[in-house]
Amino acid sequence: MNKHHDILKYIPHEHIQSQYVRADERFDIFKLGTFTVAKSLLNMLDEKSHASQPVEEIVELVELQPEATYQPHYHNYSSAVIYIVLGEGIYLDGNNEVAYQPGQRIDIPMKTAHGFVTKTKTLFLSIQTPPIRNRSTGEVDLHYVEKK
Repeated sequence: MNKHHDILKYIPHEHIQSQYVRADERFDIFKLGTFTVAKSLLNMLDEKSHASQPVEEIVELVELQPEATYQPHYHNYSSAVIYIVLGEGIYLDGNNEVAYQPGQRIDIPMKTAHGFVTKTKTLFLSIQTPPIRNRSTGEVDLHYVEKK
């Protein structure tokens, strides 16, 4: 752990490097915790959701490398809210390109293609409902968009 991440010494976390992503997309994920909540923030964003059962959310800190491209992908069953903490670049939202910077919140509904083109090292907090990796089955809900 480098000096940049000293704060993580005080926060329970699990460092994950996924085997399910493309080899050219290097990033670090720090799983901060999985929480069962009565009503998910993400479900509140989805007007069609009428979830009355408790749901599982996962909170992760994600670090993307500078001057890198993270190809568009989507999740069939998970929605996410991300908070940009550090960095600048372009957020790929379907066919749209949106500049991002610290202090922005990005809502990502399930089945929405999304990716990043970073200018600088990027750090964001990601909250997913439900978690992308199913704890019961081990399946990872990660699907890359085919290039045309």
